[in-house]
Amino acid sequence: MKTHGIRAVIIEDKFEERSRARKSLEEAGIAVIAEATTLDEARVIIPKLTELSVNYVILDGNLSENDMSGNDGRVLFDEIRLQAHETVVFGWSKSSRFGDISVSKRDKEADLGKIVTDFETSRSCYSKERK
Repeated sequence: MKTHGIRAVIIEDKFEERSRARKSLEEAGIAVIAEATTLDEARVIIPKLTELSVNYVILDGNLSENDMSGNDGRVLFDEIRLQAHETVVFGWSKSSRFGDISVSKRDKEADLGKIVTDFETSRSCYSKERK
């Protein structure tokens, strides 16, 4: 699979959802360079996002058991914004809206890889127009 030089991290606790995200991203030519399944694992990766040249983070809203409030996603989004302000965050949740762009997990037909590559294309076009 040819990659487009786009690098992503997935922060998602559920194996099935993480696998679905990885498959979709990789089929779109996006390199998934790391995954985190807990708040603690995410907090190890977040300070390294810039160093690892991560373009996108796919961020679940609920990483804590028995807490479906979406607060985990909002808190981690704020941490990413402070430490890696160039990285775009796709908030990926069934109910919460957070991140730079929100994508609903409820839409099982949503192609996360296509959504990210379409965003990347529009972002690249905008950058070229501004030069």
